[in-house]
Amino acid sequence: MMASPVKKNPDLTVAKAREVVKHIVAELHKLPRSRRDFPLLSGINVSEVVEGGSLGHGTVVPGYFDVDLIILSRDIHPEMVIYPEKKGHSSDILRELDKFLNEKLNTYSRVDMTTRSITFFVEAHSEEKALKVDVDLLISPFWDNTDQMFTFLSDFKSSHEENWSSLRTVFSPAASKWQTEFIRKKPNCVKELIRRTKTWKLTRFKESDLKPKSYLLEVLVIEACNRYCDKHGTNLEYFHDNQLEESFVLEVQDILKDLFHDHQSLRLMIKNPWYVYGDWSGNPLRNCDFKSEEPYIMDPANPYNNLYQSGLSNVSVMGAGRTKESMWDSLRAKIKTLDLTKSVQAYDY
Repeated sequence: MMASPVKKNPDLTVAKAREVVKHIVAELHKLPRSRRDFPLLSGINVSEVVEGGSLGHGTVVPGYFDVDLIILSRDIHPEMVIYPEKKGHSSDILRELDKFLNEKLNTYSRVDMTTRSITFFVEAHSEEKALKVDVDLLISPFWDNTDQMFTFLSDFKSSHEENWSSLRTVFSPAASKWQTEFIRKKPNCVKELIRRTKTWKLTRFKESDLKPKSYLLEVLVIEACNRYCDKHGTNLEYFHDNQLEESFVLEVQDILKDLFHDHQSLRLMIKNPWYVYGDWSGNPLRNCDFKSEEPYIMDPANPYNNLYQSGLSNVSVMGAGRTKESMWDSLRAKIKTLDLTKSVQAYDY
């Protein structure tokens, strides 16, 4: 999942951002029908619009919003995102979406457009101030459930072995609704530790630095909490929302630091509510063939997404010619400075 660079905007509240997102989503559900100037959009019925990113996950750092919106539709066929530049495929659809949103949203301003996404901002108003809400919009095929998606990916991998490594994350947006559900349903105390970890990242990394993506940090914080539960014979789902005793926080912090320090031995399959890896009829661990690309952090919503490989930002610029292990090595020194006892409000960012 991509996220646009977001500047701090202390006047932008979660409520205001949600108000803007609600309006955008309402317009996306009303794509034009039978209009000659929108021939591609006229053939797309929107199955669902997923609100991802920190806003959808409930892990917002105040003043920072990475809003991801994903249009899911049965009318968007897999080939449209596999080969985005073909006529009538993803790139052409997004050009029509750009034109449509510019027509429907008064303050719409496109920032960037790739063959698979649009980055734009719209304005929210608060006490006569115009506040920018940054949004990344993607389109994706729709699958009813994880089994349907994983069966497709298993077949797709078998028929695209030669370029699987470059295509394996193309369908990650389709799993965004399960990613969002996985994070959002965690207790507030866990989401607070995620917010603190993300705030630490904001203070320790420059925008251009090689750094962990937010979703990777969310998954690793949850894994650290799960390991705490395993050690103490408890269950994360039983935690009360304000369970932030110092002993709990410090132990989770140490576990999280160890995950980064011992990254070369990571073989993580995160507990999730949909199925148990290895028990699913297609055996995703075998089909994903992660044993040939250890270390791995299996995305709890998409076992074909190895977050050890896909969970770092700015890899193409800062990671040129480097192995994934050496990139993770560079994170070791910074993770030593993580202090989860420090509240979000205590940071100067």
